[in-house]
Amino acid sequence: KRTAARDFDRALTTKGHQQSQAVGAFLAAQKIRANCLITSPLVRARETAEHLQAALHALSGVTATSDERLACGMTPSEAYAILRKCEKDGDNCVIFVGHEPDFSGFAADATAMESVACIEVKKASIVILDVANNRRGGAMLRALIPAKML
Repeated sequence: KRTAARDFDRALTTKGHQQSQAVGAFLAAQKIRANCLITSPLVRARETAEHLQAALHALSGVTATSDERLACGMTPSEAYAILRKCEKDGDNCVIFVGHEPDFSGFAADATAMESVACIEVKKASIVILDVANNRRGGAMLRALIPAKML
């Protein structure tokens, strides 16, 4: 039986490490200059963020920070609050590392889709949102790239 403690401590699988490295390599090849990399505190998310940080650090000097709000159960309003803080700090390219169905819910809300069923974010996917306003409908979906396409 799974418990919350076990889920919190669950590490990436070998495939998860490979996917995270592929995402990092893709972002680096696209010369993504992230200046804010925020991760869920769960072990597998932190491991993913480490791979992204390793791939992107030379381009932008980004380092990963953990935020409890990105743990399982993040709401769109929590995501907007994190983005507002990043914006206030002058960060304009933010990378979140978190969990499903939280990110599908946030992407659907940010782009004013009628339902979370309209967008599905798979593990190790890249979602690029151009967020003009930190509110419902204030973003444009620029890309949704599943790991299997990297």
